[in-house]
Amino acid sequence: MKYILLVLITLNSFSQEVARNTISVVGNSNLTSTGYYVSQSVGQLSTIGFSEMFNKCIVQGYQQPTGMKIIDASIEKETLQLYPVPVADELNLLFSLSFEGKCTVELFDRLGRLVLHKECTINDFKTSISLSNIATSTYLIKITNNTNVFYETIIKKD
Repeated sequence: MKYILLVLITLNSFSQEVARNTISVVGNSNLTSTGYYVSQSVGQLSTIGFSEMFNKCIVQGYQQPTGMKIIDASIEKETLQLYPVPVADELNLLFSLSFEGKCTVELFDRLGRLVLHKECTINDFKTSISLSNIATSTYLIKITNNTNVFYETIIKKD
C-alpha cells in the first residue's frame, strides 16, 4: 500500500512540473484588405479578453492553432440612446442603425422581476414606450432588436 501511494504522489508531482514547462507563446499580426488581424496567446487556458483600440480589434487568450479570425474594421456597431432619464411618462429609444423593424422591451425591477414586456415598432430610427403606469423606482431595461440586445438602467420618477 505504501508503494502505491508513493507512486501516485510521484506521478502527480511530475505531471505538474511538465505542465509548467510546456507554456508556449504564439501569435501574429496581419493587415488585411478588410481589417486588421491580431492573434496573440501566452499559455492562457481560456479566452480572457477582447479589446477595441484605435479602431482596431484585439483578441487575447487561448486560441486554436488552426484557423484565422479576420475582423472587419468597417462594420459599424449599433448604439442606443434612451431619453429622458429620469423618465416621467414616456421613454424614447433612438437607434443608430435600425431604420425600421421591431424590438422587444423588457423592464425588470431591482429584484429581477419582469415588470413590463412590450413589442415596439421602430420607425425612422426611433420608438417610444409609455411608463406612466410604472411605480417610481430604478429599473433595468432590456431592449432586443433583430441583431442586438441592449441593457440599460433607467430611473422612473413621478
